[in-house]
Amino acid sequence: MDTHEDTAYECHVCRRVLNSRRTLRKHLLAHEDKCRHICSYCNKAFKIRQTLKDYMKTDGLAVSVPVAKNEVEAM
Repeated sequence: MDTHEDTAYECHVCRRVLNSRRTLRKHLLAHEDKCRHICSYCNKAFKIRQTLKDYMKTDGLAVSVPVAKNEVEAM
């Protein structure tokens, strides 16, 4: 009997093989043109939410409350 661990999910765009439907869905976002996740500090756009989170941490912009653009301009 096969288990769900034996199932492979292939990306129809790049043919990359992933181990779960959830991982495949997240991977497919990388192929989209639309950037859904916007940095509230500098308005840089990202396709994947985790990439935005990593950007906020590595660039020292991690804040507990998002800063609105008009608040940044007032500073």
